[in-house]
This record gives sequence, C-alpha cells and structure tokens, in this order.
Amino acid sequence: MQTVRNQITETSPSALAEKAAEALARPSSRLNFPAELERTFIASHDEQHARTNRLFALLGALFILISGVNDFWAMPDQAWLTILLRAGALLLASLAVVAMAVRTMVPAVGSLYPTLLVLFSLYSQATLLFITGVAAEHLHFSYQLGPLLLLLFICLLTRLRFQVTLIIVICMWYMQYFATSLWIRLPAEQSLYVMLVYSVLSVIVLLANYRFERESRRVFLQDLLLATEREELKAARVQIEQLSLADDLTGIGNRRHFDRQLSHEWLRAKRGRQSVSLLLFDIDAFTHYNEQYDRATGDRTLIQVAETIQQKARRQSDLLCRYSSEQFALLTPDMNPADALLLARSIVDSVLALKLPHEGSPQHAVVTISCGCMTLWPHKQPDIKDLIQGADRNLREAKRAGGNQVEASSTNGAAH
Repeated sequence: MQTVRNQITETSPSALAEKAAEALARPSSRLNFPAELERTFIASHDEQHARTNRLFALLGALFILISGVNDFWAMPDQAWLTILLRAGALLLASLAVVAMAVRTMVPAVGSLYPTLLVLFSLYSQATLLFITGVAAEHLHFSYQLGPLLLLLFICLLTRLRFQVTLIIVICMWYMQYFATSLWIRLPAEQSLYVMLVYSVLSVIVLLANYRFERESRRVFLQDLLLATEREELKAARVQIEQLSLADDLTGIGNRRHFDRQLSHEWLRAKRGRQSVSLLLFDIDAFTHYNEQYDRATGDRTLIQVAETIQQKARRQSDLLCRYSSEQFALLTPDMNPADALLLARSIVDSVLALKLPHEGSPQHAVVTISCGCMTLWPHKQPDIKDLIQGADRNLREAKRAGGNQVEASSTNGAAH
C-alpha cells in the first residue's frame, strides 16, 4: 500500500483511478494493464515482495550449502567439482539479495534483480542436472528431487511475474528433457516417469503462479482505488478545514480561526518572551450605514475595509480576521507598542482616504473606523483574556471619543 500511495502522489490520482476502475470492470485473462498503470503495478509488486524475496534467496543459498555437504557423502570423488558448481549458484543468489537490498538507494542495481534470478534459475537447473547425472552413476537417485524443488522455489516462492516465470519454466523443461534423454543414465521407463512428473508439476506451478499474479493484480486495483479515495477524502478534509476557518464574505480568517491562532501565538510569545499586540477595528456607525444603504453596498464596504487593513498588515506573522459583523481583529506578534500604534493609525487613515460615502453617520460624511490596540507580554501577563479585554476596552474609548480614533495601551502604560 505504501508504494501505491507514493505512486498516486507522483501521478494524477484521478487518471490512475479511472484506469483501475476500467480494469476492474472488464476483467481479462491477460496479465497486463495500460502502460502507466502497469508501471505502477510493477513498482508496487516489487516493493510488496522485496522482503520475502530476500528471505527466500537466503534460504536458497542455505539449501545450496547443505546440498554441498551431502555431496561429500554421496559422491566423495566428485564433491569438490559439485561444490565449485554450486558456488556459482550461491554467487548469483547472493547478488540477487544485494540487488534487492540496495534497490532504493541504487535503482539501477535493483532493476537487475529479475535478471539475476533468471540466471540463477537456469544456472541452478543446469548444475543440478549435471550433478544428478553424476549422482546416478554412483547409484544415488534422490538427486532427482533437486530440479523439482527448484521448480517449486522459482514458481511459488520468488513471486516473479508470470511472463518471466513462464520463460524460465519453458527453458528449464527443455533442459530437463535433454538431460534426461542424453546425460542422466536411467531406464527408459524411469526417464519417461521423471519427465511426466516434471511436466505435470510444471503445469501445476505455472497455473498457481498465474492465479497468484491475477489475484495480486485484482487486489492492486482495489488498493489503488481505496488509496485514491483516501487521498481525495484527505484533500476534501483539508479544504473543508480551510473553509471552516475563512470568512465567507471577505475571505480572511473568521472568529474560529482567530481564537485558534491567538492561543497559538500567545504560547509561542510566552516561550520566546516576546510581545503580542491585538488591534480591534470597528466600522463607525455601521448600523446607520446598513439602514441608509442596501445589503449589497454594506457587503462591498466590509470587503473594501478588510482589503485596506490587509494591505497594511504586510508581515507574514500578521493575522487579520473578521471578529464580528462589523469588527476586524489584527493580531501582530512581536511588535512593540509604538509600532502597533503607528500601524493602527495608518490603517484608520487609509480607510478614511477611501472616501466611501456614509450619509447616515452622525459624526462623519464618509466611512471611518475606530481602533482599540493592546500590547502585552505573555510571560509577564499570563491571562490571555487581558489582551482581548484591553483591546475591547480601548476600542470603546475610541468610539466614545467620536470615532475615527485610535486608543492604545500596553502593560507599560497607555499611548494615545
């Protein structure tokens, strides 16, 4: 599943999912997918069986060593020759293990694994048949089991893809046929029996290998669809989370986003012994504005005010959110009180410069805003409510002063 998930992140999930759905809807006896899907399957297949293939290659190497010990007992005069031949198979098995172990670090070497396994299979078959013939001269016929065990090992344990396994089995069958006919000295009836058993077993293990791969491909398609659905659900959750933190009208953060980020910034500033400034803005006489103008005009004004504040809050750490219907909160971490006051006045002046008509205002003929600014040092003032209450108190003072005002204070005292 991990490989399938990695492939999805590198390729278009929808494209792979569509091809996987089509392949599942139209099952075929052919063991191949469209090119892109086939590449994904091969990568997934190799990753899935990497560990077991390394283990079985090691078991094969161990079996070769044990067989070498048996050679000293069965045919001591030829033991060193057989051990030398088996050493070649042991070398190929070891190279296959190394190729599988370094496939992620050196992909070019890892890609040699199937080739090395094919060479191991054919070389092992040739040496086994040679040793079987030598053992038959010493009247040890138990070596006839060697090619059969190799056949089972290649087809059922290594889990090579069927096309590769088919080529190996055909080559091994011909090698078995010629060795039985020309090299291994057996009675005609026994030779026929050996070939019959080998042929039947070849067909059985090929059918088993075919069914294994067909089932593996079906499971791969299902896993691919499930992985794609998980990625889509994950993306949807992220999108829903983002939407839940954004104000529908202005596109800036909403109150929920503000509360979450305020807690985060408060703790961060406390650890870093830094300040946190909160600027609360309120559109003056906005109730009268809504009574004088229609809803659409009010919405456009809110958007323009939000954009104006956002243009002034240029630092990456600054966060602007819609605090309530006509209030905006600007969180500015690590800003000293004097700079926070300058920023607040700049924003108030910028909104005034928009010259948006406000005929219903008792104080001004254009849209204005008031600001309450509060700066605290969390490591000195442990209660986050003091920051919010201080900014809100200063905002009320600014509005009582006639609006279009900034009232600011900090733990060091007030600054107007």
